[in-house]
Amino acid sequence: MKTLFVPVYSEKEISDLLEKSLKKLKSNKSVAIFTTIQHIKKLKEAEEFYKKNGFNTEVLKSIKKSSQGIKAKEKGLVLGCDASGAGKAKSEIIIYIGSGNFHPAGIFLNSGKKVLQLNPETKEIGFFDEKEIQKFLAKKAARMQKLKDAKKVGIWISTKPGQFNENLARQIKKKLEKQEKKVFVFVSDMLSAEEMLNFRDIEVWVNTACPRIVEDQEKFPKTIVNAEEI
Repeated sequence: MKTLFVPVYSEKEISDLLEKSLKKLKSNKSVAIFTTIQHIKKLKEAEEFYKKNGFNTEVLKSIKKSSQGIKAKEKGLVLGCDASGAGKAKSEIIIYIGSGNFHPAGIFLNSGKKVLQLNPETKEIGFFDEKEIQKFLAKKAARMQKLKDAKKVGIWISTKPGQFNENLARQIKKKLEKQEKKVFVFVSDMLSAEEMLNFRDIEVWVNTACPRIVEDQEKFPKTIVNAEEI
């Protein structure tokens, strides 16, 4: 089915948030900037502001392209689950202009950098909760140890538009087989706890779709590792 995407832009101002952010950035003089389609028209304002205040700025483009050809066209745009542009950031701090935790979490997962969120809706500003980051890193270490110890691994490919990553799955399969693991590839629309129970001998599942799935780990009976983590 063909899908038509219609962008809707926010009219919220960000100049006050940009001024406030300077105190948070302190001695850091290099930032990468990302936002969603709603605030994409404010991206240039943010870039020019930081440059005027002596910052080196990075506005990076997504590096992913789905099998259906879906890819963020604008630099600095976080589109759906794709925050892959953040993985190219050299700056120690990434500025995210937008609301909610979904995209800041995705930016952190792709970059491992500190994320300073400027929320035009609530007029709040602050770093993405570092306690949550530490929890995530601890959980990631535990997942990777499970994968290291596993003898049988399942790789899941989603058929959802924009998330079908067959080539990535093939690459990971070869890599894991070199580690003398038995690897099986599964293709479906969704990865569910019920389906996992049908393959009880699979010790760890590798997710090649949206990386946010690992945040729901407690809902699944087996460990899930994101493809990007391998």
